[in-house]
Amino acid sequence: MFKGYESDFHSQIRGVSPTQSTESSTLLLALPTIDGSVPASYVQSAHPSIALLARYLGRLGLVRDDDITPMQSIDGLISKVFSRELSAAMGDFLTVEFEICVADGAVEEYAAVCDEHRGPSELTRFKFGIESGGVPTIHVGKVLERLEAIAEGLGETVYAVLVNAGWGSMNLFTFDHVFTQLEWLYRFDERRMEKEDNPDDVPGSDGDEYEGLPTEEELLEGVPKWAVNSQLRYTPEQLQSIIDEPSTPDWAKGILSNCIGIASDFKAGKYALGKMEYGDEHPVYTMAYVRFHENDRLQQAMDDYIEMANNCSDNYTTMSHLEIVQLTSESDFRGWWDKMLAGFKLAGAIDSLLYLLSDERDYA
Repeated sequence: MFKGYESDFHSQIRGVSPTQSTESSTLLLALPTIDGSVPASYVQSAHPSIALLARYLGRLGLVRDDDITPMQSIDGLISKVFSRELSAAMGDFLTVEFEICVADGAVEEYAAVCDEHRGPSELTRFKFGIESGGVPTIHVGKVLERLEAIAEGLGETVYAVLVNAGWGSMNLFTFDHVFTQLEWLYRFDERRMEKEDNPDDVPGSDGDEYEGLPTEEELLEGVPKWAVNSQLRYTPEQLQSIIDEPSTPDWAKGILSNCIGIASDFKAGKYALGKMEYGDEHPVYTMAYVRFHENDRLQQAMDDYIEMANNCSDNYTTMSHLEIVQLTSESDFRGWWDKMLAGFKLAGAIDSLLYLLSDERDYA
């Protein structure tokens, strides 16, 4: 699918593998030079905005002495810094995979009319993106049922924490997501309005324009009634009191402690990575697909959504997040950097909760 940019490099959070430029990172405060042993026809210089990004990282004290080696490229230096700082902020992911993408500040012509692409020159901005790799499907039904058995509403509360945290980050594909953000996929709004205008109309009758589309009731077969619009039935203080109960099993204490801790991460990193700021592009993938069990109908919604996106590839991208970052003020860049790290910390907290809620955990 069209990603909306060119001449980027990709770096895995664990184990970087950027494309190599031949520019020396030892000259961060001067114009980069090109290794004379490489024929000019084979050399693509780093864009000035990428060199400026490296300088900003240096000014913020994020570049270590041992990051700079005689033949270290600017691309490689940036990869080192991003990988190290992100790993420190969020730790090792257990279920979710990300790929970090940094590209120059040039934008496609069709997107140049967007307000966010006007203003400072492409020489003083860069594009920062995240691509989800191997989006996992996590089944959480069994663990949530066991939490409900401990206290009514406990499983719903934990699920609500997960859904809301995902909503503030790169999102999770859940029943809530389908019904609140993809309601047009099955034309639920139209059907509700038509039902209000024609209460005696029978779905599936001759000439029904919605024939073949699942109803809301059909899509929610076999899942808890709170699979959509789940609520926080317990306060943090009440969750802590359950944790303190001697009868609460250790596995449940771990989940509830995670839910309490996620609140601060959500406050600090909310929406830092949860939006697309590049033209008319929309993400087709999320952090994870969260299902209750292997027989629920979320799989159908996932398949239908992907098929729709494939048929509209000019509007959908494999990027989970993409934004244009300005390099016109050191303080503004520091503000973006800190918020971005907080966003990844929130993503790491979501990943940990997904891991704890997975039915693959063998809780005795």
